[in-house]
Amino acid sequence: MSQGSYAVAFADEDSVSRAVNELAHQGYARESMSIAARSEKVLRTLTRDLGVLPIDDAVEHEGMFADLARATGKRDAKPVGAFQSRLIERGVDDERAQYFQERVRAGNIVLIVPSAKDDESALASIIAQGGDLGHANGAGLVATIPLRREILDIRKVSVVTNEVVVRTEIEIEKKTIELELESEFFVIERFDPRTPELPPQITRIPIRHDEAIVDKQTIVTAEVRVRTEQRVDTSVIEETVRHEELHVDEPSVRA
Repeated sequence: MSQGSYAVAFADEDSVSRAVNELAHQGYARESMSIAARSEKVLRTLTRDLGVLPIDDAVEHEGMFADLARATGKRDAKPVGAFQSRLIERGVDDERAQYFQERVRAGNIVLIVPSAKDDESALASIIAQGGDLGHANGAGLVATIPLRREILDIRKVSVVTNEVVVRTEIEIEKKTIELELESEFFVIERFDPRTPELPPQITRIPIRHDEAIVDKQTIVTAEVRVRTEQRVDTSVIEETVRHEELHVDEPSVRA
């Protein structure tokens, strides 16, 4: 397909939303894609939610409120074939432009995507979502063949690997301390001078003595801080994904 744009028709809003999101996943800028729809409400909702640009040429204003809006100058009537002309300006051939003009008037939503050098993945995504690529060389509609591909859905889940309970315990140990205690006595010695060889009679009357008083005090010997620390590790994930490609086997020509 030559450089220009793809025009694709979708039957509903969900299909075009999935196609736009898949194309964005493949690297297509959302602001490079455009959407046309007959309903102004549908057009505004899709362009707001998907981040693509609107094409107002396909909007049809019907009813007395539309006539009133045109009469007051708030809304201009679009000329017949305006959307077809817009598609031709974007590189869509005349036949397909006319076809998509009819499709959007029938209620389809048309997505315009800029073409690139290698559009196989884009075409596969468009067809997989039910996209209608239009007439092919006047031979009718392009067959809708869904080509599927696998994509990786990688997410992070926090897993508790361990639980830690922080508490204090009382350890009991026995202390042995040697302490000298003094006692004071009043000493009375009685002896007979006539018999100096005999030992005196000694009487001790206690006056005072030391007593050991044990008192315990609690002091802070250390402070412990408990905190968590985060570490970022890079994990390399290798996985195989599959995708389908379209192959056409031409019949052999007999001589």
